[in-house]
Amino acid sequence: MKGLSPGSVAQGLAMPEDEFLRRLSRSGAERLLASDGTIPLEAVDRIVTMVRATPDGPAASPLRADGVSLDDMMRKSGVRRLDGAPDPARGAPSPRPAPPPARPPPAPAQAIESPPPKVDSLRSDPLLRDRLLQSEVQLDRARQQITELREQLAAQQGRAMKRVAELEQRLVDRDALAHELQRQLDAAKAAPEPATGAPSEPPPAPDQDALATLNALLRERGLIGEDEAAAAVRALIAAHRWAPIADTLQVPSPDPVRATLQHRLVLHCEREGCPVPAGVTPVRVGQERCEMCGGTDAERVLRRFSEALLLHGLRRLLLVGGALGVHRILSEHVDHRIELRLVPGNTGRSLADVRADRAFAQLVLLWDEGIQERVLVSLYDDGAPPRTIHLTRPSLARSLEQAIDALEVSDG
Repeated sequence: MKGLSPGSVAQGLAMPEDEFLRRLSRSGAERLLASDGTIPLEAVDRIVTMVRATPDGPAASPLRADGVSLDDMMRKSGVRRLDGAPDPARGAPSPRPAPPPARPPPAPAQAIESPPPKVDSLRSDPLLRDRLLQSEVQLDRARQQITELREQLAAQQGRAMKRVAELEQRLVDRDALAHELQRQLDAAKAAPEPATGAPSEPPPAPDQDALATLNALLRERGLIGEDEAAAAVRALIAAHRWAPIADTLQVPSPDPVRATLQHRLVLHCEREGCPVPAGVTPVRVGQERCEMCGGTDAERVLRRFSEALLLHGLRRLLLVGGALGVHRILSEHVDHRIELRLVPGNTGRSLADVRADRAFAQLVLLWDEGIQERVLVSLYDDGAPPRTIHLTRPSLARSLEQAIDALEVSDG
């Protein structure tokens, strides 16, 4: 940046320019000037102090370019000084009476403590005026940004308070729904059997032969032990003679048999790469009926599912429903950074258990067909967080693809 002209600084000091130049010369501050005769910005304060501390008086004799002063030229031409100053070439003049003692010069401290130039007087300089204008523009811009940030903060606080109020209301509504469902369930259990008018006759005593189990009949046939019984059943199945026997069998308590078939058998395509859960007996079927892959690449889908959960910041997963084999495959193949909580669909859950499960989970998967107590579906999915996805496809891989699609749709 260029320096200031001596005239602008003299104007700022409210001093005539010729007086300023004289004091500048007498104080020796000329050595601080730039090569172009301007005053550098970093030397303004020092030069002003030196000029203020120097009294006004006749300026020193200027020099020519060859170093010869004007006094020397006048002396060589025979011109005598009119101000009575001594001429070095003629020797000292005759002594004069001693002048009265001069007043002591002002203390340097008073010159240092002189007030700085007024801003109003310096505004006339174009460079200083531009710098002041830029500073004012930057200050106005900073004030405007602070105002905008305060408005944004107030708006965010308002939205946060509104969201908190909505969540609190949802929690109240969910608790009310849970209490109402629990009341209806207790009332249904305590209700007496409906009256049917005249008492019905007691059912006839069952035939003892009808109560015989299949194992008892096999032993009666002469088969000893589980191995011989299993071999006989396999032989009947291979000969396509098992269907007539199976149609005549009746199960008085189907739930245990249903649970065994659900959790101890898995329909499997037996393709290489299709995972087989441990402790479960596979029954070979076509790829489209496979309960693990459903005809797709199950291992690739399991990797995509883990990546989708991590990408969305979901580290705690709750699965309600699904067979034992599904739970084991998820435990073995889902990324270890994801914490799983697996709830079988045939087990009862109290209201406290449901609350604990929901507090744990960041995402809830409901395998609808595997949940026997339908009231659990409404307790786990009442519209409040965490997010719930219903799985409706028969195979594990296809169900996980359904969950991945639901997460991607939420991003869009």
